[in-house]
Amino acid sequence: MLKILNVKLISFILCTFCSLTVSAAPIKWAIDIELFDGSTVTGNYVYDADTNLFSNINVSAVGPTFPASSFTLDSLLLEWSDESHLDLVPDVADLTGYQDVYIALDGEMTNEGGTIRIDELTTYECYNAVCDDYSKIFEFDSFVTASVSVSEPSIFALIALGLVASLRRKVK
Repeated sequence: MLKILNVKLISFILCTFCSLTVSAAPIKWAIDIELFDGSTVTGNYVYDADTNLFSNINVSAVGPTFPASSFTLDSLLLEWSDESHLDLVPDVADLTGYQDVYIALDGEMTNEGGTIRIDELTTYECYNAVCDDYSKIFEFDSFVTASVSVSEPSIFALIALGLVASLRRKVK
């Protein structure tokens, strides 16, 4: 009886600890958009919902929708980016002549993970260094595929719990 109580207590502590540590950390999101002309916006970034901070942005835009044959969007216009919007731009000192890719999500990114549908993708041409003077190039509200996603953190907790249980069983 005491062994069963110990196993239940350890399991409870592990589940609680794993879910708290996973949900508190910033997580890596993947973006996958395919437009009807074959253009794609793909890549990943890290988002911390607790602080509304983005980091490690590495997104590529490829295809006829984008004036350059391919370019990397590795920075954000912060005043337009939050838990449900991404305003991606190249990481250059002067954005004049570069393209800005604005993405509106159908929900908020959290530290819990999941998959969020994309409502809209709009491209703009920047007319000055900070891209506060711009004109719209394209606007899309239907896609072949469009989502941002991350693997569910709770899966990792369940896997860890299963491993602990199987190791404990082998020891007996």
